[in-house]
Amino acid sequence: MSDLFGNDAWLTLVLGAAFVATFLLAVLLLSTRTKGQQRRSLAGLMGRGKKKDAASETSWIPAGMAQAGERLATAGGFGGRLEAMLEQAELPMKPSRA
Repeated sequence: MSDLFGNDAWLTLVLGAAFVATFLLAVLLLSTRTKGQQRRSLAGLMGRGKKKDAASETSWIPAGMAQAGERLATAGGFGGRLEAMLEQAELPMKPSRA
């Protein structure tokens, strides 16, 4: 029995298994931290995790997307016209959320 476990092949196998286990444990620990950071970053972009005011409690569009829509309307030059049309229709909505 000592001849079977006392040779170099078993030593190499045990050392290799220990290295693989250590490597996989390190990858697991580092990837969970990275995933948490990605989730927090995405939550911030989607407007979650922040305190909501009364106007955004009923909105179904994430705040980040609404801000992008507002920037697009401003850059395209049709934000003012869209706001006038929404006001004329008496819709309680900002142009960025339309």
